[in-house]
Amino acid sequence: MLLVKMNRNKALALNSVASLLQQIVALVCGLIVPRLILSSFGSAANGTVASISQFISITSLIQGGVTGATRVAFYGPVATGDMKKASVVYKTSQSFYTKFALALTGYVCGYTVRLHRRSFAGVGSGNECDF
Repeated sequence: MLLVKMNRNKALALNSVASLLQQIVALVCGLIVPRLILSSFGSAANGTVASISQFISITSLIQGGVTGATRVAFYGPVATGDMKKASVVYKTSQSFYTKFALALTGYVCGYTVRLHRRSFAGVGSGNECDF
């Protein structure tokens, strides 16, 4: 384990720097990519990307901080070497994320069916469908 060989302060500093770099890259990409998509592919592709981004943001909101709470609950037992407690935290979070993934899959499938029905509602009647 890398954490065992590295002192805790150095590991904390490394994690903090990596997190900061990730946030900076996300910020830069968030500012540049939409303009590139608009100029290269047009507003329809940009709208699709924006919708997908919004959907991902909603899923992050639904998680409601579970990721951070799990991380805090997991690092304590790992740092003290209590692997039984770490295993309990891992299994509990795995159960939550499995249920969350199933709910998310159900939502996506339901939404896809809804869009599919809506897109073919006017087929044969000469009416165009509005999304």
